[in-house]
This record gives sequence, C-alpha cells and structure tokens, in this order.
Amino acid sequence: MANSYTKAAFHLLVSAEEAAMLRLAERAVDILDTNGADEDLALGYDSLGTAFHALFPPKGASMFESFLDLFDDWSFPYLDCRIDLDEPDANGKVMAFFHGDQFGVEPVAKLIRIACPSVLPCGFAWSSDCDRLQAGEFGGGAVVITADGIDWHSTTGILNHALSRAEDPGRRPSTAMFSRCAAPKTTSPTGTTPTDWARYRAPRSFAATRPPG
Repeated sequence: MANSYTKAAFHLLVSAEEAAMLRLAERAVDILDTNGADEDLALGYDSLGTAFHALFPPKGASMFESFLDLFDDWSFPYLDCRIDLDEPDANGKVMAFFHGDQFGVEPVAKLIRIACPSVLPCGFAWSSDCDRLQAGEFGGGAVVITADGIDWHSTTGILNHALSRAEDPGRRPSTAMFSRCAAPKTTSPTGTTPTDWARYRAPRSFAATRPPG
C-alpha cells in the first residue's frame, strides 16, 4: 500500500491583525470540527468577533457558510496545514510559517487572499509525491495569489503545454494551462481543479459536494 502526499512550506510576513485573523480561522475550523448542531455552531461563530464577521459575513443556519466557501468539500473543512506565528517585530509585522505534508493548497490560498491582503501579490509552491515509486504520483505546482483572483499552475499543465508546442512548433504561446479563479466554483481550462492536479483524480466541480441552497 502506498501513501501519497501534498507538501508545501513557506513564509509570509503579515500584519499583526492578519496574524490574528489566521488564528481565528484555525479556531473556526476547530468549531466546525465539533460537528455541532447549527445553533451551537452559530454560538461559536458569534464568539469569533467582529473582525472575523467582517471578512466572513454570517450566512446560513450555522452562520459559517461564507467561511465554508474556502473549502471544496463542506463536510471536510480543514486547512490541512500548520500555521506558526512569530512574535511581532519592531514594525508590528509577524512572520507566518505555513507548512504541512497533506497541505490544503486550495483553502490555504483562498484564506491568504481574504485574510492577508497586505502580502498580495504573493504565492507558494507545492509538491505531490509518494512513498513508493509509482507512475503518475509525482508532480506539483505553484499558486499566484492577487487581489483579483488566484492563478493555479501545475507541472502537469506545464508538461502538456510543452509537449503541444513540441508537436506544433509554430503554435502561438498560450496561457491555457493556467486558471484565474475569481470565484470558488471556477475550474481550470484543462478541466481539473488544483486538488485534482495534486492527486491526479478525474475532473470534478468545486460545487459538487456542497449542500443544496
């Protein structure tokens, strides 16, 4: 039996307010992990304070649906990474270290875009690998995050693009291997989501696993 991994590790220098928001996002994940009734989740949402509410306005019976939009699967709302925060420096900046070996590329990128506007534009690289030498289990990519949206880049897309150019040298350069996702439901022009690139799964919609309504 083989184990597959999606790995990433990077630093971002954020403001103290943004660092506090990252901690609140982790608390929100912990609250959702209780699988409580909507009334209990709503109380947990209220406890996160006005700064969190401003970025993730109350929506739905649990009040958490705006926050849940970070996640492809609402029944699995996890960032799948650790966020270590240093003490603020003399300028009030905080070094944030994001890292994990089952890294949630999509939710972390979306969280950074919303919660850490001072670092934009920014980005990070990720890798996918396996503890056995199996074909199709190794690759990776990069994410570019701006105020306008998120660009997803994958080694699979880069390779396919390069092969297409090799087969047709006269073909004009294309950006079709990249995707700017201004909304969570957007998929890439190649028919895959960033999670699919990482795990080499069949194409699926961002909205496929969300509750109706």
